[in-house]
Amino acid sequence: MDWSEIDLEARTWTLPAERAKNDEAHIIPLTDMAVAELAALHPQERGFVFSTTGTTPVSGYSKAKRLLDERMLKVMQRRKKDRGGDPQSIKLDDWRLHDLRRTGATNLQALGIPIEVTEAVLNHISGTRAGIAGIYNRYKYEPEKRAALEAWDHRLGELFNEV
Repeated sequence: MDWSEIDLEARTWTLPAERAKNDEAHIIPLTDMAVAELAALHPQERGFVFSTTGTTPVSGYSKAKRLLDERMLKVMQRRKKDRGGDPQSIKLDDWRLHDLRRTGATNLQALGIPIEVTEAVLNHISGTRAGIAGIYNRYKYEPEKRAALEAWDHRLGELFNEV
């Protein structure tokens, strides 16, 4: 993600076609939570948004993932203990960072978001946006994507307050 792709006023991130897996530019609406996090990073004119050196993209994902796993396990164990259970009975299932897309998609569906909007949020050209439907339906679902992500932002806020 490059700062030049982000428009905090319009509350959008435009993923360029050359970096999108389907070779189409993708406009991602930014929610209140996303804008607040980006604003806290001191926006620049250009350059990597997430960088440990300021000049190269983030690396060391395995170390960060291990730390995240440790923190998640502690939260889950604390919750189990607070409910009167054995915190040592908690085991963290194996997962990958890419699973967060599945989590997002699953939760959009749980919030009642139509599948074609979820696919648009994920920038998928499959299912309801592929084949004959994709040939005739060129609509990009921009307002619906924003509403879906705002609903997810609200739900995430509720979940964070439970921690």
